[in-house]
Amino acid sequence: MAEDLSDLWKVLKLTEDEDDTINANISINQSVKPEGEDWLVGSLLTTHPFNKEAMMATMKIIWKLSKEVEILALEDNIFLFKFQCAKDKERILEGAPWSFDKNLLLFHEFVGEWRPEEYKFEKATFWVRINNLPLGLRNANTREII
Repeated sequence: MAEDLSDLWKVLKLTEDEDDTINANISINQSVKPEGEDWLVGSLLTTHPFNKEAMMATMKIIWKLSKEVEILALEDNIFLFKFQCAKDKERILEGAPWSFDKNLLLFHEFVGEWRPEEYKFEKATFWVRINNLPLGLRNANTREII
């Protein structure tokens, strides 16, 4: 059978219409950026096994987004969050920190040229409450120092 396929492959010819050349000389930025503009790459900060499907389903429920988000598991602990609109993405980033099963979910802006292992999840945003802070120190400068 393999020889039959090989013989058929040798006589295969394209018609004139099928022989058109497609110019695929585009950069990654041109092909990915418009679509990936509202995407995030995320990682759950844990070394223990966890249920990926449960995490993805739970985040969709608790976020209560205006439009659907598609979450894809890329590698062991790296996920792609494909938001349908910029407002939903912004709301998730502003509402951070997020967690699943007592583990912090970290985000990074999507970069089309990067492979999943190139993303570094090293920063997280937290709300901090400081009691009894003198009124004179309740300003942007103090906030930046803290």
